[in-house]
Amino acid sequence: MGDQIELSLTLERSDAATLLESLERQLEALQKIEHTAGDELYSAAQREKTAIIPVIMALESALRASRPH
Repeated sequence: MGDQIELSLTLERSDAATLLESLERQLEALQKIEHTAGDELYSAAQREKTAIIPVIMALESALRASRPH
């Protein structure tokens, strides 16, 4: 892996949920591009997915951990 950064971010729960939904839609769009586009767009979609997936996972984890009881 290349250079990594650590990011700390505080969001309202509703904003985090909205951001998660948005990123999930973006991921779905990228997956469609992978299946229908040429090599250049496929590579770009792969790079974007590599950046988006860890953020989705972090948001999902944070939302689960902070779920009201």
